[in-house]
Amino acid sequence: MSHPKPILLVYASIAETFGIFDLSKHSIIHANLYKINDSIHVLISGIGIPETTFNLTQILSKFEYQFVLNIGLAGSFDSGLELGQIVVVQSDTFGDLGLSSENGFLTLADMKLQTEESNMPLENTLDWNSSIFEPIKNLTKVNSVTVNLLLTEDIQIQIRKEKFKTQIETMEGAAVFFVCKKMNLPAGQIRIISNQVGERNKSKWLLKPAIVKVNSLVNELFQISQD
Repeated sequence: MSHPKPILLVYASIAETFGIFDLSKHSIIHANLYKINDSIHVLISGIGIPETTFNLTQILSKFEYQFVLNIGLAGSFDSGLELGQIVVVQSDTFGDLGLSSENGFLTLADMKLQTEESNMPLENTLDWNSSIFEPIKNLTKVNSVTVNLLLTEDIQIQIRKEKFKTQIETMEGAAVFFVCKKMNLPAGQIRIISNQVGERNKSKWLLKPAIVKVNSLVNELFQISQD
């Protein structure tokens, strides 16, 4: 009798698994891939688009999963989103792949270097109405932008916000959506607000408590047994 495929949880760093996994107690199946139990695997993708794209593609080429869920911190463009608020990402896009200036931002499609279809936002492909996701059905749904360079200049922040109609910023989300789309695998993303985009004073960021809070939700979703 065959067993159901496991679920793959993707975190950028080991630090972001705090409060739910002690990865030192779990076997490494492949580089940066941990087996928590028969139902849950955890990939530490690395921070940023290049590491995430490579590591996730490598893992999905070797192992089969029901779906992929990306979890982590996010900066907020929206003052209506509070620090410590958990959000569900409905769409994501690469926010610095193109030409940037003080007058605006041009995507590769804007410059006729890519088709309009290729430049469309990458969409969540998980069914959030499924019973497994009952604890998050009332969470705020947001659009996200994924960047290589975290934004600190007011003019660039405003340009990205207006161009992409986005509420949050991350450094990996669109890469996860992109790889999973190419691999025909359902993917979703849950983020917790750790800071306002542009805030350089890290004493005003919410880090460890935010990580614990979002991982508490992940544990509620999957009732993770680490035995």
